[in-house]
Amino acid sequence: TPTILQTLAGIRKCRELIGTPLQPSHELNAFLRGLKRLKPKAQTSKEPLTTDLLKRICRVLDDTGPRELRDRALILTGFCGALRRSEIAALKIKDFEKCDEGFVLTLQE
Repeated sequence: TPTILQTLAGIRKCRELIGTPLQPSHELNAFLRGLKRLKPKAQTSKEPLTTDLLKRICRVLDDTGPRELRDRALILTGFCGALRRSEIAALKIKDFEKCDEGFVLTLQE
């Protein structure tokens, strides 16, 4: 529901900026009320992953094996790239290109 409401707010703002304000229809308002009834509980926000917590996570991961190194690399890549879980899961070796400073990550659509 929050994603739909945020998207609708963005559409409304864009329409307002181009001079053709969006007039919500009765059907749209009924749909939004129905969505709120399906999920009446307010969303709870989660604590952000701080760099201190990230360091603790990486210290816990043993770096003696390839799995542990992979896990640490994925956690750090996901954090530094602000990637979603689905984006991390879709990563392929070909998405990484080595450069002087490290790697360049190209996200596929």
